[in-house]
Amino acid sequence: RLLYITVRQETALHTASWTFILPRSSRCRNKELSMVSKAERLQRQYEESLEKAKTAKAALDKLRKEQDRKAKSTARKARNNALFKVGGLVELAGLLDSDKGALLGGLMAVAKTLELGPESPRFQEWKQTGDARLAEREKTRKSTAG
Repeated sequence: RLLYITVRQETALHTASWTFILPRSSRCRNKELSMVSKAERLQRQYEESLEKAKTAKAALDKLRKEQDRKAKSTARKARNNALFKVGGLVELAGLLDSDKGALLGGLMAVAKTLELGPESPRFQEWKQTGDARLAEREKTRKSTAG
């Protein structure tokens, strides 16, 4: 007479099972019961660990999703802030009511000129004019606020 004990292990990647064949004799009876209880205990430990791993994976996925959402939100806020600043400069230059096509064409010409770098005379001229206008606006703000 033989005793068959099967232990099954499942993971996300594969399933494995082992079958232990033990002789049934009066001397082996206690060992037999000990092996069965040990196999059952190990199987239970395995299932509990697997459940904990699934819970941890779900928590990790949730955390990563939240981090991605925050990163996208931060990037969107930074982009919106940059767009508002550019809009303020367009307003300060008096171009808010300009024709869209003409404004875009002018901005494209500016972009092409800026490719020459900060050493170009045109860049230096524009920078001086712009810095002077910004300083004037800041001076006006301080005098009206104070």
